[in-house]
Amino acid sequence: MDISKALHELKKIEIKAQELYSHYRDLFHEDQEAADFFQVISEEEKSHADIIEYQIRLIRADSKSFSEVDFDVKPVNELIDEMNAQIRSTQPVSLESAIRFSISLESDAVESLYRSLMVESNPEVAELISKLGIEDKAHLDKLKAFAKNRGYSISKQ
Repeated sequence: MDISKALHELKKIEIKAQELYSHYRDLFHEDQEAADFFQVISEEEKSHADIIEYQIRLIRADSKSFSEVDFDVKPVNELIDEMNAQIRSTQPVSLESAIRFSISLESDAVESLYRSLMVESNPEVAELISKLGIEDKAHLDKLKAFAKNRGYSISKQ
């Protein structure tokens, strides 16, 4: 698969995560701290999508310099389906379950696996992929700190 198409798939994850966190912001609007927390995370996901889009534009400008990558979109689509299920759920969602799902999302092996694969296949994008990985880890740390602050027992992930 063309690297720009593979990056577009990762961008779809970031955009859907932004949508999920905006959904949580709206869902927990009566809890200002939680709403503000999810707003910040949502904005950061938008920033991640913008960074990926910028890289896609750079690649398209010089596509001959980038190799093809082995990329299976099925796990990406499954992850997006999980986020869609959370967004569309008509069942009540507690803040604790939203935090748990978010922690699971941010520690998901799908993104890490494909980011590692693309770094191995295309060293040219290593800096971008590394930055996104660091930012995902920062989200995970923020989510765990928020959970701890709220007294939620979050198992090691």
